[in-house]
Amino acid sequence: ETYLPFELCSSAKEMLDWCKANNMPIRGHVLVWHSQCPDEAFCKDYTIVKTDNRLDPSCFVSRETMLARMESYIDSAMKCMYENGYADIIYAWDVVNEAFEPSDNQDGSLRNSYWYQVIGPDYIYYAFKYARDAVDKYSKQYASLYGVDPSDEAALATIQPKLFYNDYNEFQANKRDAIISYFTDDTISGHNIVGEGLIDGMGMQAHLADNTDIDQFVTAMRMYDEAFGEVHVTELDISQTTTGVNAEHYQGVYYNSLFKAFIDEVENGVNLTSVTIWGLTDDNSWKKETRPLILNRDLSRKIAFDGIVNAVTGEK
Repeated sequence: ETYLPFELCSSAKEMLDWCKANNMPIRGHVLVWHSQCPDEAFCKDYTIVKTDNRLDPSCFVSRETMLARMESYIDSAMKCMYENGYADIIYAWDVVNEAFEPSDNQDGSLRNSYWYQVIGPDYIYYAFKYARDAVDKYSKQYASLYGVDPSDEAALATIQPKLFYNDYNEFQANKRDAIISYFTDDTISGHNIVGEGLIDGMGMQAHLADNTDIDQFVTAMRMYDEAFGEVHVTELDISQTTTGVNAEHYQGVYYNSLFKAFIDEVENGVNLTSVTIWGLTDDNSWKKETRPLILNRDLSRKIAFDGIVNAVTGEK
């Protein structure tokens, strides 16, 4: 009853196989997220009962059953990656995504999701514990598949993805402070997740606009680095806030300034090790109306592309 299966769909397999053949690193996204977990997962006998378009609490499984379902899903997801030969190209997993919503005003600003309602405020801790346990177990069990000695910790690390928490508006002070407090203090979850070594870093989604305060973003990055030890920018896009002939120029200047700030922070010791732009071309962006990316529909370069390159080269 508690088992939640993990099946590798054909499109995911096609992508993973291509990435493996072309030595393209992959970020696993995401194991626990309120937005795309089927409602059935929280229900007795996987049967939905709704009131006012929300699950009626009468259909919820017990906390213990939901923890077992979470563990079985995370365990089987990790096992699937290892036994199918993908562990050497997956460099990180976003274990939990978007779990904080300060406007909900409860238990350290945790979002009032079904995960929270059924398990409680420590569900994030258990997600990371189950993920770490699965990585430790399957990296050793399948080590020979990757030519790795399971007794060699350094070699084993090459097939052990780093485990991240990921969120948006993460640079805003109230959300930033709530996230850091939850992971470094046992007041809410009963566990110091950072202290127990269950998390490797913070994923800053960085859905920004060309007028977002870069200093505010960088301040949050420094604080996450100090708290977690590593930071990834995971979903970067920068919306244009103006229209007309100068819109792309302002956006390009912002991309340039932001990447200069990233470089400065790394040179000053911040452990920023990955920046991922959230999409390829503007027309396929989830915010396509704001043209937030660095390539046009025909894959031609925007000023934003050159802004990033010039930040690295120092050219104007």
